[in-house]
Amino acid sequence: MKYVDNIKVYPKHTDCYNVVWHGCYIEWFEQGRVNFCDLAGVGFRRLYENGILLPVVEINCRYKASAHLMDELVVTTELKELKQASLLFEQTVQNKKNGNDLVKAFVKIVATDIHGKMYRKLPDILFESFSGCLKDTVIT
Repeated sequence: MKYVDNIKVYPKHTDCYNVVWHGCYIEWFEQGRVNFCDLAGVGFRRLYENGILLPVVEINCRYKASAHLMDELVVTTELKELKQASLLFEQTVQNKKNGNDLVKAFVKIVATDIHGKMYRKLPDILFESFSGCLKDTVIT
């Protein structure tokens, strides 16, 4: 499953040169993952109520080109790997107008309890919900 989100670059996202600040991409990636989880049936509120947190433990981000003020962007989130104790998301940002790739990231997520203790095995609710997300469905 791929989750696709559309973003418009506003002044709050840019520096004095009207270039998007690099940290905004990380925020947009988080937004994509949270929405992806909601669509997979494991919303963050529900997880928290069950004592499960999904912290990021690794981000590998490759910045290829800059986005600028008022650009329209497409942020794509896809689950690439579902392992016994972790999830790996591939996330990209593209310029909507010309299709150019701007940023690509691989984000590793684990599951912990509310005290930060990592589960050695993903809780069943996560594994079952994410197992069906490895198919090529696109949701916008």
